[in-house]
Amino acid sequence: MGSWWSGLRISEAVRLSWDTSASVRVVVREGFHPALYFSPEGHKGRRGELVPIAPEFAELLLAVPEDERVGLVFPLSSGRGDPGGVVAKIGRAARIVTNEKTRKPATAQDYRRSFGTRWAKRVMPVVLQRLMRHKAIQTTLAYYVEQDVEDVGEAVWEAFRKEKGNTSGNSRSETPVFSGRNRPR
Repeated sequence: MGSWWSGLRISEAVRLSWDTSASVRVVVREGFHPALYFSPEGHKGRRGELVPIAPEFAELLLAVPEDERVGLVFPLSSGRGDPGGVVAKIGRAARIVTNEKTRKPATAQDYRRSFGTRWAKRVMPVVLQRLMRHKAIQTTLAYYVEQDVEDVGEAVWEAFRKEKGNTSGNSRSETPVFSGRNRPR
């Protein structure tokens, strides 16, 4: 559930802590939305960064009583093994396939990818870049912003409906006016 709502990499999720000295930690401040802080040691790009989190993940975190906000947010077994590999084993056992051609089972990265895909439809690419913690906007654009024709069509029509419903006196005529170069042929 945490990976689904947070978009965290598995290596970040297993280190996420309530403790103020942790390299990846939850930041809850009065008057501000909850956020995450990554120290240079805790950040994939080796830079310190305070980043916003999705409201669903904030709700999940804030549901934890204040007196229980200590230690790891997701206390996983300290046994040997790669936590990402454990998720892949669960995906295999549950027969959840994310690529029919290769028969690839669901992995922790699929949760992150699903998070990015969901939020790509809700926010502008530069906002998604911050949520995903990508250094370069090109990464965000290449992997998460591609939308199918139905999504784009719905966004265009929704924008049109909003403008058409604008009653503040600055809406355009409902009848298109074509002249010069913008005349349809």
